[in-house]
Amino acid sequence: MHPIIVASDNPEKLKELVAVFSSVPGCEIVAQVKSSREMMLLLGTTKATGVVIHMGIEGGSALSLIDMIKQQRQHMHVMVALDGTEQADVWQQIVMSGLRTILTPPYAPDKAAQLLSQWVVPSQNAAHGAEKKSFLVSVTSPRSGLGKTLVSVNMAAALAQWNKKVGLIDFTGQSGDFSMMLDDVPKNSILDLIKAGEFDVDLVETVMATHSKIHGLRYLSSPGNEFNIGDLTKPMALEMIKGLRQVCDYIVVDMADWSKPATEPTIKESDIVFVVTTRDIIRISATQKYLAKLKDADVDMSKVKVLVNCAEVGVEISESEIESILEHPVTAYLPLDIEPATYSVNAGKPLVIHDPKLPLSDIIIRIAKLVFNQWQDTSKAVVQAPPKLGKK
Repeated sequence: MHPIIVASDNPEKLKELVAVFSSVPGCEIVAQVKSSREMMLLLGTTKATGVVIHMGIEGGSALSLIDMIKQQRQHMHVMVALDGTEQADVWQQIVMSGLRTILTPPYAPDKAAQLLSQWVVPSQNAAHGAEKKSFLVSVTSPRSGLGKTLVSVNMAAALAQWNKKVGLIDFTGQSGDFSMMLDDVPKNSILDLIKAGEFDVDLVETVMATHSKIHGLRYLSSPGNEFNIGDLTKPMALEMIKGLRQVCDYIVVDMADWSKPATEPTIKESDIVFVVTTRDIIRISATQKYLAKLKDADVDMSKVKVLVNCAEVGVEISESEIESILEHPVTAYLPLDIEPATYSVNAGKPLVIHDPKLPLSDIIIRIAKLVFNQWQDTSKAVVQAPPKLGKK
């Protein structure tokens, strides 16, 4: 049972929050207050073990009120309800204050229940499972422009259809890519974790954005131009991954190039590494050098899976010639569906959800199923080459 107080000086917001939390099983609203003064007068006698505070609470800022509550009732749980219009500095203040349960619009009983469930769990909680083994996937390529982010986003979106704890992480430093491809604008980013100077489980879970339409998909995007992904150091990357592993069952990381500090440790930590290339001799040669670089870095090459994108282009180079140049098997050939793929990016609708019967979607879904099963398939290739392929 969660006996709570709901506080807001906005009558409509108070009514909305009361309606939401009244719909959560095991939640009891013991009081509704409209000002900081009411809250502090009530606090000494209430049986409530937690409070939900709307950021616009009268009589001082919500953060000041929270400080006063903590001084009077040290073990009182606190949840902040945001409007969704706050500036970035407000979010940063909340994170830095140590708050980890933050309700964002649209308010819904299932979101409220999920946040309330965290109140009964200690910070380094066993519910996340310290020994839990999540599955980490890196998607990388020898250079940009080969379809790596398209694969990452669609892989994560497919996994979220079968598991509701999927994380999509942007280690590329390309601000805005995830927002466009997911048609979603997060309030926070990797930079919020770095500024906080810690990567504990609760903080990672708080900062990760929840996708507004794809239930089960959460993501961490790269921030704006004020951040250089090269500032994400190896220790930071490993600590972030450690936290992510305890929050998510599956994690898909869209990787930066090899020169960035976070790339090598993330790839080594990964359970599967997808290397995306295309079917032309320049990029195949670059991929061969990239694979050699992975091998020289002592990456387990059995977990490296090559995906050849836009597979109908360049059929004068046969599949056997590609593998001979790469000195590594090709796991799958991704068909060229340029018009629907472009629409998917522009509209922010992942292909695997918007058009799952498309040949490209079908192959990514089949690969994602192997990831979902933690790659139990030991065969050389996941998918047969598209019918149009073959040496002329």
